[in-house]
Amino acid sequence: MSLNLENIKNFFKKLGIKIDVEKLYFTSGKTIRITCAEYIKEAEKLKAIHGIAMFRKGNVLNPTSTIVFAFGHKAKNRITLNYKELITFLEKGEIEKELREHGYVLIEFCGKTIALGFYKNGKLKCFMSKEIRKQLLEALKLSYNQK
Repeated sequence: MSLNLENIKNFFKKLGIKIDVEKLYFTSGKTIRITCAEYIKEAEKLKAIHGIAMFRKGNVLNPTSTIVFAFGHKAKNRITLNYKELITFLEKGEIEKELREHGYVLIEFCGKTIALGFYKNGKLKCFMSKEIRKQLLEALKLSYNQK
């Protein structure tokens, strides 16, 4: 995938994240990474220009879950799942849900952004690996049962 700045701008806009993409420095490899342009000279001296992996290369723009941790607090396009929905979402990797728009959405539980999802045709799919979903599920059940 060639680096298409317009696609990246549209992705952040869709999530409701206000960010000046032109001020970010993009590197590549197996993933498209971003870092802050104002620190790139110092980072290059240290050979540390890798930045944060934000998108995987492919035919389409495939975001990583890192977006949740890096920009989740800025996103406007998010939905809240209740405990039962979240358990199903993590166990199966998707749930049936009716949303207004197709596309990427941040998943929230108890006021915290915890995952990146993709909504299409009545299904909300999780973008976390099965192993990470399993670990989060165990922590969630342990935490929830202690209350």
